[in-house]
Amino acid sequence: MTFRRALHSRVLAWALAGSVALAYPLVVVAGGRPSFPAPGDCAHPATQDGNVMLVYGYFDSVTRAAGLRDRLQALGYVHAEVESDGGCGRVRVVVRGYPSLAGARDAVAEAERVGLHPAVEQAGS
Repeated sequence: MTFRRALHSRVLAWALAGSVALAYPLVVVAGGRPSFPAPGDCAHPATQDGNVMLVYGYFDSVTRAAGLRDRLQALGYVHAEVESDGGCGRVRVVVRGYPSLAGARDAVAEAERVGLHPAVEQAGS
């Protein structure tokens, strides 16, 4: 093999490798930028009876969420729990088990009388 042919083969190999290195990211993101859920994507306002919960807050730390849960439990909200928000990387403080929107709205009115402001959300969405 001559020097010229060896050089041509080497240049061709590097050109092919470079093309793949540039093309791969373009193919991976061809459908647009990768998407990640926004915090609002994990909150689902309740629109119907069944699987209704009250969300007292969203937090970036379990420690902060646990503080609110403890405060709620001290106020008599014994079923308050800390749980994952369903894929957005935060935690929420919830009280589950409301079978109807009307019952949940009554609970919101009661909570507001003691300075709390829960949101009525559909569980399992």
